[in-house]
Amino acid sequence: MSRRPTVDSAVQDRLDDALDGAPVGGDSPLAAARAAVDSPEDRWYARLVAAAHDSASGSADPESVAAVGATLELVRGYCRLRADLLTALGGGCTVSFASDRSAALLAGDYLHAAAFQSLQSTSQTAAGARVETLTDALGSVRRAFSVPLTGSGAIEPSAIARTAGAVGEAAAALGASLAGAEVQSVDSLARTGRALATVDATDRLLDSAATASTGTSAIAERALRANAGRRREVAAELLRSLPDPVDAAPLRSLASRSARPAGERQ
Repeated sequence: MSRRPTVDSAVQDRLDDALDGAPVGGDSPLAAARAAVDSPEDRWYARLVAAAHDSASGSADPESVAAVGATLELVRGYCRLRADLLTALGGGCTVSFASDRSAALLAGDYLHAAAFQSLQSTSQTAAGARVETLTDALGSVRRAFSVPLTGSGAIEPSAIARTAGAVGEAAAALGASLAGAEVQSVDSLARTGRALATVDATDRLLDSAATASTGTSAIAERALRANAGRRREVAAELLRSLPDPVDAAPLRSLASRSARPAGERQ
């Protein structure tokens, strides 16, 4: 895919601008914000934005696609900080991106604001609808994080759908809307993005060495794998049933890369 490195590079430039002045390392909230954004091994949500845009046969300004991609990666960092805090409050581990909870909270607030600022740097056409899409996704994330972990500290499959899935839904919807897609196509791509993001996040969780530190039991792990399998089937069906003139190939390519082991997803 010749476009992928270009998308990654443009998104990284946007993220560097958003985190300008944030140190690498240290105990400050800005350092924690940078660490959370820099921690993933790829820019999967930005790629989902671009794939949904391309699937909708879009020709939006590449800078707008990059800005929306950066928006979702900033939200991804926000989610990682909030997940760390939730796990720490449940006694599962210490906060990994910040030296204390206050720093993590401030870092999350910074990324939350930066995400909206990045989104508002795009074309003003349908700007209100884009803000509403992002607000809805973040509302789902906040509601998911307001529910305590189970007694074992295990992560419930439904929590992944309400966090990573909600962010994936927004990413696909925003990419499609940038392409000027019809409402039916935007809705179909949003549902597909939700399913793909839930599968990808579940696979990453199960592949991660951090799984054991969250207290995930063998039973919980089996539930996560079973849920990922069901979501994978849903995603495959959604890809097959995308309405004309949507081209599923870019999303299928993204899903294919996601199915690889983490070290091979670049």
